[in-house]
Amino acid sequence: MRVGINYPWINYDWDFGIPPRGWGARAAWRSRLQRDLEGFRDLGIFAVRWWVLGSGLLYGVGRNAPRLARTSWQVPAVPQLPREIVEDFAAALPYFRRANIKLMPVFCDYKMFFAGEMTNTTGYVKSGRQELISDAVKRGQFLRNALRPLLAACRGFEDLIYAWDLCNEPEWCVRNGGAGVPTDRRATLELPAMLAFLREGVVMINLAGFRSTIGFNHRTTVDAWGSIGLQVRLHQCHYYPHNEFLPRHTFSPEYPLIIGEFPSALYRPWPALAAAETRDASDRLLRRLRHLQSLGYPDAFIWSAQEPAPTPEGTDLQAVAWDEAARRQLRQFSGR
Repeated sequence: MRVGINYPWINYDWDFGIPPRGWGARAAWRSRLQRDLEGFRDLGIFAVRWWVLGSGLLYGVGRNAPRLARTSWQVPAVPQLPREIVEDFAAALPYFRRANIKLMPVFCDYKMFFAGEMTNTTGYVKSGRQELISDAVKRGQFLRNALRPLLAACRGFEDLIYAWDLCNEPEWCVRNGGAGVPTDRRATLELPAMLAFLREGVVMINLAGFRSTIGFNHRTTVDAWGSIGLQVRLHQCHYYPHNEFLPRHTFSPEYPLIIGEFPSALYRPWPALAAAETRDASDRLLRRLRHLQSLGYPDAFIWSAQEPAPTPEGTDLQAVAWDEAARRQLRQFSGR
């Protein structure tokens, strides 16, 4: 089994593009990315998962920023992706080539589609962009104006793109996603609109010549929302168990299922490993990697290389322990 890692960002909303004045340096990752990638490579890591738009802060600013109309947030226009976002994203790709590590870009995060959140900088709004999915016309414009330029920026680097992740954990922003599918009280979208977005985005990624994936939070969603029917080429789920056992991998080698996130910290004991983890959690990362490998998963991505890192939505449990002990266990697993 190959091991990847979630970077997942240096600055969540503005790793790519010009940040609001006073928020910090543009593309702050430039000073450390090469060092980080070489360190990952030396640990045996083969790929990195990295957010691009986050909650959408830099996509639609000023007069194009989301605005509250009575009780719902609206997007006045669907702009072209800022040239600076594309430039910064394209500038990151040679770093991966030099380090011989693959990249899994994450186009957008579920937080993009929660209710808007005003910032202390005029013209910049976090989230509030649910119309980019709920409105069929704007949905198509969003994919053409924002996703397509990023796909085009990868030309010449096809061998470095492990897959294009259309959306991280889309379940959280969907009401009534189905039995066993997680949701959030802040959800703004209906399932048919989300499925249309996922289907259209996946087709665009596939036609561009890249493997498509969707970062589903839960294994149940892979089946309930029909990842196969959506034409996803690389199926994905995350594993933060609430007493759920992870089933064996049963997907085809051509279109496998991967674990896109799992906690490096104890977080909660894994049901299949509960006795051992309750007794001694000191080697949990090694134990978990071996367990995922025993279930037949071809690739698994650690959450995460960021310290301190945000915790998964809806919990105060720490999911990250990216320390020397974790790195030692990863070296042991990878034979480095």
